[in-house]
Amino acid sequence: MPKIPYKSEKNHEDDEDYEIVSFEDFCDKSPGSKTDLLTLNDNINYRLCYESDKGSKLAETEGETSRSADRHTETSLNGPKSVTFKRKLSNSFAPFGRYNAKAGRAPLFSGVIPKPRNEGESTSREHRYQRFSEQRNIFRRAWEHLPGLGSGMLGVALVCALCVGAWWAVGGAVGGTWGEEHYRKLWERTHPDAITKPLSPMPYEKQMPEYRYHDHNNLSTKNKSNGTDTRKKSDLNKKNAYHDRTVEVLQDMCAKVEENMKFDCLPQGKINEKECVKRGCCWKSSDTQGVPYCYYPSHYDTFRFLNMTEDRHGMSVYMEKVRPSGYPADFDVARMDFKYLSDDVLQIKIYDAEHKRFEPMQPEITMVSKPLTKMKYRVQVDGSLIGFKIIRNSDNVTIVNTQDIGGLILSDKMLQISAILPTSHIFGLGEKRARFMNNLQWNTFALFNRDRAPVEGMNLYGTHPFYLAVEHDGKSHGMLLLNSNAMDIVLQPSPGLTYRATGGVLDLLLMLGPAPQQVLAQYTELVGRPFMPPYWALGFHLCRFNYNSVNATRSVWKANRDAGIPFDVQWNDIDYMKDHNDFTIDPKRFGGLPDFVKEIHAEGMHYVMIIDPGVGASEVPGSYPPYDRGVALDIFVKNSTNQILIGQVWNKGFTVYPDFTHPNSSSYWLEMMSNFHKLVPYDGVWLDMNEPSNFRDGTAVGSCADPRAPYSPRTGAALRTHTLCMDARHFAGAHADVHNLYAITEAGATHFSLAEIRGKRPFIISRSSFVGMGKYSGHWSGDITSDWHDMKMTIPELLSFSLFGIPMMGADICGFNGDTTVELCKRWMQLGAFYPFSRNHNSDQAMAQDPVSLGPEVVEASRKSLRLRYRLLPYYYTLFWRAHVYGDTVVRPLFFEAPEQSTLHDIDSQFMIGPYVMVTPILEKGAVVARGEFPGPQCWYNILDGQFIASDKSYEVTDNETVSVKGGGILPLQNPPEQGPVTTTNTRSLPLQLLVVPDRDNQAKGELYWDDGDSLNTYEEQKYSHIEFTLNNTEIHSTVQWWGFGVPLLNSVTVLNQPPVDTVTINGQACVKPCEATYLNDTNVIGCETCGSKDCERHDSSVSEPWVGLQIHKQLDQAIEDFYNTILEQFISSWYSKITLQPFFVDELRHQLRYASACLLQRAVKINYGRFVLGRLLPCALRQCAARRAGRAPHPAAASRRAELRYLRCLASALMPHLLKQDDYTNDVFRVLIREIFAGWVLLSLTDVLAEPYILNTLIILATGDETMAQLPSTPNYKVEFLETFARQTESIYTQRCKLLHVELDQVISEQEYFYAFMQYMKTTGHIHLLQFYNDIKSFQTKMLKPELSESEQQCLQREARALGASYRRLPPPAAGRLAAELDAVLLQQHAVGKLQTSRALYEAARQSHTLLEKLWLPKFLHSEEFYKLLIGSRIPTGYQKQMVKKPHEKLLNTALKLGHRLKGALKTQTVDGQVLDCFTNCEESEGDGVDNMDILNYLDNLAVEESLRGHDLSTYKVVLTNVETKMQAPPRRGVVRVFTLAVHRAEAGGAPSLRSVERSEHDFHLLRAKLHEFHGDRLLLDLTLPSRR
Repeated sequence: MPKIPYKSEKNHEDDEDYEIVSFEDFCDKSPGSKTDLLTLNDNINYRLCYESDKGSKLAETEGETSRSADRHTETSLNGPKSVTFKRKLSNSFAPFGRYNAKAGRAPLFSGVIPKPRNEGESTSREHRYQRFSEQRNIFRRAWEHLPGLGSGMLGVALVCALCVGAWWAVGGAVGGTWGEEHYRKLWERTHPDAITKPLSPMPYEKQMPEYRYHDHNNLSTKNKSNGTDTRKKSDLNKKNAYHDRTVEVLQDMCAKVEENMKFDCLPQGKINEKECVKRGCCWKSSDTQGVPYCYYPSHYDTFRFLNMTEDRHGMSVYMEKVRPSGYPADFDVARMDFKYLSDDVLQIKIYDAEHKRFEPMQPEITMVSKPLTKMKYRVQVDGSLIGFKIIRNSDNVTIVNTQDIGGLILSDKMLQISAILPTSHIFGLGEKRARFMNNLQWNTFALFNRDRAPVEGMNLYGTHPFYLAVEHDGKSHGMLLLNSNAMDIVLQPSPGLTYRATGGVLDLLLMLGPAPQQVLAQYTELVGRPFMPPYWALGFHLCRFNYNSVNATRSVWKANRDAGIPFDVQWNDIDYMKDHNDFTIDPKRFGGLPDFVKEIHAEGMHYVMIIDPGVGASEVPGSYPPYDRGVALDIFVKNSTNQILIGQVWNKGFTVYPDFTHPNSSSYWLEMMSNFHKLVPYDGVWLDMNEPSNFRDGTAVGSCADPRAPYSPRTGAALRTHTLCMDARHFAGAHADVHNLYAITEAGATHFSLAEIRGKRPFIISRSSFVGMGKYSGHWSGDITSDWHDMKMTIPELLSFSLFGIPMMGADICGFNGDTTVELCKRWMQLGAFYPFSRNHNSDQAMAQDPVSLGPEVVEASRKSLRLRYRLLPYYYTLFWRAHVYGDTVVRPLFFEAPEQSTLHDIDSQFMIGPYVMVTPILEKGAVVARGEFPGPQCWYNILDGQFIASDKSYEVTDNETVSVKGGGILPLQNPPEQGPVTTTNTRSLPLQLLVVPDRDNQAKGELYWDDGDSLNTYEEQKYSHIEFTLNNTEIHSTVQWWGFGVPLLNSVTVLNQPPVDTVTINGQACVKPCEATYLNDTNVIGCETCGSKDCERHDSSVSEPWVGLQIHKQLDQAIEDFYNTILEQFISSWYSKITLQPFFVDELRHQLRYASACLLQRAVKINYGRFVLGRLLPCALRQCAARRAGRAPHPAAASRRAELRYLRCLASALMPHLLKQDDYTNDVFRVLIREIFAGWVLLSLTDVLAEPYILNTLIILATGDETMAQLPSTPNYKVEFLETFARQTESIYTQRCKLLHVELDQVISEQEYFYAFMQYMKTTGHIHLLQFYNDIKSFQTKMLKPELSESEQQCLQREARALGASYRRLPPPAAGRLAAELDAVLLQQHAVGKLQTSRALYEAARQSHTLLEKLWLPKFLHSEEFYKLLIGSRIPTGYQKQMVKKPHEKLLNTALKLGHRLKGALKTQTVDGQVLDCFTNCEESEGDGVDNMDILNYLDNLAVEESLRGHDLSTYKVVLTNVETKMQAPPRRGVVRVFTLAVHRAEAGGAPSLRSVERSEHDFHLLRAKLHEFHGDRLLLDLTLPSRR
């Protein structure tokens, strides 16, 4: 019998209606299942017992929302809303009920009649029933219905039989023959499974394929009530509302509980048999350590089922308290909500249905259900049992079972739930010091954030009640208890788990996976994806508590840099503060800190400083803004009397604590951090002491409330120890509720402030943590000890925090407390170099332990390990991007890549970096090898030399083999500089490499994510590049998934484990110069070095940049850099910064200066100076002296100052081809500008200095004397690449898009002017074929998509397609390759055009060519000469070049302008806007005039003209005005204009005279005058007055 559709539109009178459903539906069984009729009978009676009282006093709970219109409610028969769910208990049980005089209610069938329909109501509506007067008895109703039976005598007989049966049942009840014992036996007979089921877990329980299982004793009818609408409050603690079991029954139940199923019933207090039995629990001693003596029986009924509602996105179950828990303030009515958030995520929330309770405000989880398509789980709720089951649909395995497991305790200060899990391999549940896989042998530990040095068995800095369970076949699930109160977690070998929280609600979030990585992706999607770190944060960090001064900090920083330790971030602890107060600097010891930070930044490094949450409260009022502003904004934590709570930490005096849940706290924190950043431009923040820590237990002034609680977690001391009072007040609630949230709220405020202040990615490291902390911050493992055990235990904690969604995790390398040793620190540096957060830090009470302080052995080990780390940084960075976007892990346990290999589950002395790199550190004192597991089926190779290590076995590795790479991966790498300091800044600008490691099938894959490394939201704003690499047998392909940021060139591809190779080709071309391929027999490695561009003609390795390989001493390089910086600052930045803050022009100048200087230096080092001085310079000088004595003319340069300058110009011109790039040299303006700067400002000044007698004599003495030159300083004693730091650019000037002048590719293609300029530019790059291909393929697609094609058209298109295919193979990477092969396969077929119409390859080819043009070449075009010519015309206009070649510049104005009696000459035949017209009126100078007396601006303006005019005589030209007339202007201009006709006569000696005329408008003369005025001022134009434009 099918269900009648539910009609939700009801008026108020319909609230008491009932919608009758079929017998099969109400039993929730299929029609074919066997059901005892007595279950219906029993259920009716069972539900009637809940409907005895009238007038519920329950108020609707806060936050309760109205049900949606399509929500169906399944519950028992119900009366009016005033009826309560409280059961009227009696000593006997009547199947059909007996008359209840007190309630005034007759038996069931005496009060239900059909309710009349309203007019116009649809006849398809279900039958409706209402209660009516008791005077209408069953006989009257039978009589009324009898005519409806008609002639169906069989129906009459059935009714009679049912009446007889009813009489028998009622008679048996009245006669007392059906007591509770009888009904219990009847229930046991109808529920054999519930009685005979085993108590131990059944991991592969087979269930019916149903998505919900309700108690089949529940008469399922549908109404719109819930458990609190109709229940009357009652104080069950004062009334014995449950049945006391007899001793015999309890003993029988207890005997059935197996030892590993014993859940502790009396975890605290007086643990004795009397107290145990008083709670209704079992008592039995055990010899097994940890087994509870007092444990719950199999059916501990603290609550019982009331009612259940369900819709397609969830289910709500109401439960009523039956038995007191033994803890005060039990919930009278509990609600259990199941919310289906997605196909693989389920929320189970258990809370008080009548009172609102505290719930964490962090992390911010959006509880919005996604569309449900194929759910991986189903929920089973049985009304006869307490709890629920979660069953995985794919294999019917019960993954979480709480039904009658332990005791469900729901009270004010104690909430407990126990569950049976399908596996004993449980991970997570921290923060704690323990092995990675949890110990389930009766293990209890507390979670409550505490300032405590890490030790086993105690609560530590963070709270993460999340576990990952991995079954023997690799299927996994995870569960989070989202609760911020102090709690205990109990693990036992059932395998079972118990959560005991001291407040809040039980909010369980279940992730179904099924792979471990999928579980974590689902988890971080809920609590927040990890933040994307800046690239520099992946470098090495160095710190120490109490460097004591800025000079000591600088000394350590400089010593480690000079030693070649790769190093990026310097830190300072609280010793930089004045009196240890936040946002202050000690003026005596750290007064120079701002300058030191600037020095750090100048080296491309970064600076992080500590900020504690405690604010000093003992300063003079008005002298310490952090305290004064906090008081004004009322943002400090209060005590129970609403006064500011006073504590004490490092500050001198007392301490107060910001309340980061207060609405004003964010603005307060931003103000404090912003003001301090103006003083010290820090880059990241270190949050310490944020549990929050307090050196006084609770408060330093006053006292805390009575700490006694019904249950105290096993924290080893009172909860207020080393922190604040639990009754302290925050804006969000009591400190007991928000204590564990303090760190995440502080991190959120700090993250926001850093982003606002710097405008770049925040970098935060926090000691304390909570669920979702990875969204804002990283973490380090706190104050660990410098010993071998603590080093070993950092790996399990590192792996645990990878599960918690905090990938930026590390430990204090070499330990924090106590003295380290050389051996320990060496091994720890070899391990810590691969922590995601890699920092060396220790206490002021221990010896210094930075690498240099411990000697050459540690320095060498550190340098080698950290260089490998820096080489792997592109791989690390891509992993962090995947964590940020997809929720992947960075560091992960070995079993993540093969969860079905259960032997890997327990390994926590090794770890993976991503899917392909594994670290096997040496962790034992005195050991030189470490034994590690190398799981199959893939092979493992040494990442340093490519040597095979092992496969599917354990193997001992040396310290040169601790990092291995697995077959199947392609790793993007970047070798750091060989010489000088290594930072991420100078490494990022170097070429990339690929390491290809084939698997057993000769396949591999990898990827690279690349952006600028520091900007906010680069992925969201698509300012990144993403490239995927694949190896298929012997071919390597790269595919650009997105191109939005420039990627360094690729200069090396290394392929491991290859057979002998004869040839290597790149894009079908043999690998010859500039490509070099080598095969190494001993390691089977192919090394292929190229520029990475296909068919590239621009990046010839034989023509490298002049600074490549040019190494000079660091101090000399620094001196040259300082000199150039001074020039740029004084002569460029002084005016350029007033125009724009964009760095492109200055960056280009830096690049040009470096290029020219490097070229000059390259040639200078090749000169044989002895031969040059003795063979060239001295003979020349002697000849000049002899000529002078003989009375002959001196050297031309010595004639005058002007002659000297001309000579130096000639000298500079001779040097220009060797100092400038060819493109720059062909630019006349740029060439002349550089020549004048070099000749007038460099060489002229140099000759003036050398001409000084004192300087000349000094040089002679130095050259001929025997004095030795002073030695360069011993430190830094390394060489660096020439001017590398000087020319470093934060962003490529070619790939950065111009915001104001940006043009879309479609506009460039469609507009003729843009297209021509773009085409000219593509010709200069050698990639014009790419533009041509894009145009051709777009045209081809247009033709191909014609609805009807003739045979000839198809043949023509097929030929055109083949031509396009040939062009496609020539495209730069990554266009060719696989797609070209697909196109070839299509083109070889008959009717290829029809195939191409649906071919993915063709459209992919068009997309890739479009992407290359748009993302690579268009941004470069927007910075090219062609684009600027398009916008503002040629830099040296064409007309200017043609017409300014007639006469030396000395006569230019005297003979060129003739207009009437004033105008003496004309300059050109066409006026071009933007043209520079350069003139001299008084150019002829005496030989004694120096350059200093000249107008240098006018002089430089005319240098280009001088070059063009040299050798031509303008005096041979005569210009005469012959006619003036009025003409109409050419369209689109309108109106008339005066036009002047000029006759130009040229009479040159020895040549035929020529005569021509030109016409010029009046506007042309005004434009000419405007340009002359712009470049020369009024002085030159006094005699060139023109009539007004009017």
